[in-house]
Amino acid sequence: MFKLLSFANAPAIVRANQKDSYFESRLHNQLLDVVKAIKGSHFVHKYPEELRTLATALYLCLTTLVGSKTLGEEYVDLVYVSRDGRKIPKFASRFGFVVAYVLFPYAVRQLLQKLKSQQSRLAQLVSGVSYMNVMDLLNLHLALFYFTGKYYQFAKRLFGLRYAFGYRVDKNQQGARGNYELLGLLIIFQTVFKNVANLRKLWGATETVQDSGDLIYRFRDQTSDVIDLADPKVLPYLPEASRTCMLCLSPMKDPSCGECGHVFCWKCVLDWVKERQECPLCRAKMRESQLLPLR
Repeated sequence: MFKLLSFANAPAIVRANQKDSYFESRLHNQLLDVVKAIKGSHFVHKYPEELRTLATALYLCLTTLVGSKTLGEEYVDLVYVSRDGRKIPKFASRFGFVVAYVLFPYAVRQLLQKLKSQQSRLAQLVSGVSYMNVMDLLNLHLALFYFTGKYYQFAKRLFGLRYAFGYRVDKNQQGARGNYELLGLLIIFQTVFKNVANLRKLWGATETVQDSGDLIYRFRDQTSDVIDLADPKVLPYLPEASRTCMLCLSPMKDPSCGECGHVFCWKCVLDWVKERQECPLCRAKMRESQLLPLR
């Protein structure tokens, strides 16, 4: 039966993923409300990444993992087929996709964040270079999708989950490409130019010296380091009573403030203003573009 179905094109796949992103966001917001009612705002602001990952996992487990369509796939009428288009992907393939798509990126982000927070400059360098390499690979994979219309996510390519139209289509609709090749070219050019600029910056920002036979990396530019107010030597002009974030109740990291002057962790206040464009303390208007990092 499935050999009669036509593989989906890039415009249909993009529309399905846009719809899925919208419904994932709705589920994430509802999950935040439930967790906030049970555990409080402090828990929500302490684990934003984990809650977002949980929302994505719930969405995919309730749809793809059990063999149902996501709401985006239902909207465009897409079905999963194997690489050759003749079979329905087995549970093992769907399970592997969900794990790779949800948990692997989270684990990589946590690992890179731990490396970046270490005092070793070498660990921070490895973290920065690894992050750039991962993002570049994902961007190049996206460019490949725009050229071929196959596998919007890398995890789907890895486990062989392709999209096909759930209905008979004419040749004109199947061949519609939507000028996505231009987007692919732009991504490739952007990646190349960005890496050239990063290499020049890295060449000028690092130097190597030989000290007791060990290679030490010294950074002249320290602006990428995390500013942690747990260290009293960091931003010493801030009094001790003002160094705690009122959202996470921990010493601030990357302190930032709005026009009202109240200071919070950058990540905490950013997550807050995405939901409510007001200061958590005085309720003054606050937008993402108005947040000022303290250095």
